[in-house]
Amino acid sequence: MSVFPDNVKYLSTARIVEGGLSVGNYHNFNLALHVGDEESSVHANRKFLLERYSLPSEPRWIKQTHSDICHRAEKSHSIREADASYTEQKGVVCAVLTADCLPVFVSNRQGSVVGIAHAGWRGIVGGVIESLLKATNVNGKDLMVHLGPAISVSSFEVGAEVREQYIDKN
Repeated sequence: MSVFPDNVKYLSTARIVEGGLSVGNYHNFNLALHVGDEESSVHANRKFLLERYSLPSEPRWIKQTHSDICHRAEKSHSIREADASYTEQKGVVCAVLTADCLPVFVSNRQGSVVGIAHAGWRGIVGGVIESLLKATNVNGKDLMVHLGPAISVSSFEVGAEVREQYIDKN
């Protein structure tokens, strides 16, 4: 059951998806162009993503840099440096790539504004979630949030210096 209104869809893909075309270390459904995978495989996986999940448009990919930058997805078809994007336009697909970072999906209750943040510890400390919320301008009572899959403490542990940054921020 979705936490969002019926007109809003969110999706987190698995690393292994039947039909994915990446091989070797990128086996099999790699969607990232920046990790050294064959560009043709990534483009084929992205096309497969669009078709398999019946997306209404090509996802608006961003170049993620662990920043607090949020941009309006429909403003550009080229890849922009950012760690969050949002839209108020129906049919625009906001997208982030995650491995150990947390995808944070947001919407208002009406589904007229949606967004997503790539929230690793640097982005969280730097304010990426706040940046996304400010950009969407959603009233707190209307805000709906879904936290996607992320790495856990059993697989990744941050040091005391990271903990101190969280404490200092909050």
